[in-house]
Amino acid sequence: MARRGSALAAIACVGVAAAFVIQGHGWNQWAHYALIRAFDDGTTRIDRDNKLTGDKVYFQHHWYSARAPGLALASLPAYEALKTTEVARHLQSRVGDRNNSELLWLLGIWAATLPAVALMLLVRWVAEQVEPGFGTLAAVTLGLGTMVLPFSTLLFSHVLATCLGFAAFALLFREHHGVARRRPWPFALAGLLAGLAVISEYPVFIVAVVLGVYALSSGDRVRRGLAYVAGFAAGLVPLAVYNDRAFGSITHLSYAEVPRQQSGLFGIQFPRPIAAVEVLLSERGLLTLSPVLVLGAIGAVLIYRRGWRWEAGVVAAVAVGVLVYDSGYFLPFGGSSPGARFLIAMLPFLCFPLAATYRRWPGPTIALATASIVTLGIATVTRPLLDEGSDVALWARHLLNGDILPTA
Repeated sequence: MARRGSALAAIACVGVAAAFVIQGHGWNQWAHYALIRAFDDGTTRIDRDNKLTGDKVYFQHHWYSARAPGLALASLPAYEALKTTEVARHLQSRVGDRNNSELLWLLGIWAATLPAVALMLLVRWVAEQVEPGFGTLAAVTLGLGTMVLPFSTLLFSHVLATCLGFAAFALLFREHHGVARRRPWPFALAGLLAGLAVISEYPVFIVAVVLGVYALSSGDRVRRGLAYVAGFAAGLVPLAVYNDRAFGSITHLSYAEVPRQQSGLFGIQFPRPIAAVEVLLSERGLLTLSPVLVLGAIGAVLIYRRGWRWEAGVVAAVAVGVLVYDSGYFLPFGGSSPGARFLIAMLPFLCFPLAATYRRWPGPTIALATASIVTLGIATVTRPLLDEGSDVALWARHLLNGDILPTA
């Protein structure tokens, strides 16, 4: 009980620290905010707020957000609460004379920081099953030493979608290794979570497909597969309703109206090896910012050798699938971002095997985790949303000059 309490306290501290940072904003956050306001007005159009963002599309004489609707739907209760209590009337803009907004900050706590805390708790639970006693280290490494940290302070949809996708995996993991039962509902619930993840961030569809295969790994494959597919279809219903109301077709995504996403499959072409190398190893590459993830991949090999073969396969399939997608996308780094933000979906899958490396090689794992935490920590408290082509040395220069973000 004492160890569990300490673990929860450590994860809570990460969440509280992230919640205090008031980040700057950009098109992506304002596109989500405009859609939240549109839903609050009972419409899908962002006509009145369209000047806030460039992440928008023009369709049949009206403006629409180019973002997936999942985060806006999830944020609507928080926005309604802020309106009802009239807190929104007293919030500031340009806190500390910065390009920011307290309203976006509060919505980000709801839609990004809390899902980040939930994601760390899920990673801890799975890692504890694989390597008892080391789950908290793996979870805190995810929260502080990967891109989950900066994006837990921003009103982006990646952390929410990743949390939902990994929650689906944790549920399937529990069923896979629990007492054999003839019950399809956990698989339907896992499918529902995967569907909700997709409507929050479309590329998480890759994770959903991998988890569908994992759902068929044991037991009554027909019943479990049908339950997962039924749940997944139910999770896509809000997207179908949104598409029908906005564009007149349940299959018409907003991406279809974005000019650069009209080539290939919504901007996805044949994967380019050079792009894969860049998103992993360039100065803003995933492994450059978070070198501890190299040991996450090695940890997957360790758990495979110890009998966790399906789980190691899920880690490999998710990592390869997301990397292949991103290396074929026309904008692999996703514009203004500390790194290749579309790779966030693979991070919890690479982090729970860290429990095995923390036990096997504690020194190297702690050293690489520390380097990762320092790098992402500096990025988070200075200016994480670097423009395309910007030098990451800007983070260090901002820190040395005392140019850090305001806090609540």
